[in-house]
Amino acid sequence: MDIYSEIVSLSKRRGFFYPAFDIYGGEAGFYDYGPLGTRLKHNVEDKWRSFYVLREGCMEISTPAITPYAVFKASGHVDKFLDVVLTCPECGFSAKEEAVEEPYRSSQECPECGGTLERGDMNLMFETETGALDRRPAFLRPETAQGIFVDFPFLYQFSRKKLPMGVVQVGPGFRNEVSPRQSLYRLREFAMAEAEIFFDPEDKTHPRFDDVADDVLTVIPAGDSERQATVRALLDEDVIGNQ
Repeated sequence: MDIYSEIVSLSKRRGFFYPAFDIYGGEAGFYDYGPLGTRLKHNVEDKWRSFYVLREGCMEISTPAITPYAVFKASGHVDKFLDVVLTCPECGFSAKEEAVEEPYRSSQECPECGGTLERGDMNLMFETETGALDRRPAFLRPETAQGIFVDFPFLYQFSRKKLPMGVVQVGPGFRNEVSPRQSLYRLREFAMAEAEIFFDPEDKTHPRFDDVADDVLTVIPAGDSERQATVRALLDEDVIGNQ
């Protein structure tokens, strides 16, 4: 047994996490957090909140996981939240194109049975409907950001129209992964913690910039190699766009 398998086995025995619905054969991409796993998950979320909410003063909100079709049509998710998928009609093999190794990817030959792979697009959002009679299309959110964006008008008023304004949300996200694997690394339902910072594009200053100006960051600028520099230096070089 390799180290990864040992860790997964230990996590199950100690009550951290294990496959969901196991007594019915399980379902790929879904895991339960046990007693210790749930406690650890809450500790991580609380640590995250202590930074963004308590230290940085961001507002935390909670929005529905089921989101109307119009929201994701406007955001581009309906048309562009896609994975390119290779499937074999003969044996049922299916995987993201980027996950299929060469030479099978280029030749479109099935690595399982040698059949011809078919290429197509797959939207990763879970579809659902709302309403009893006039059933309206909706989706389970693939990320929490859209709930923050659509609440901006209210939150802007609530904050007395002051910018910069930080808004955070912790909650479940859902993605119909083509080939979920590696236990918690690629799930179809997972916890997310996102922060959105709204600022005036004409005013690139921040009142607390001096608190971090001399901190050293490791960065990999586009077209460049990894290097270290202070936040102030990166700002002066336009590697970072604003404070």
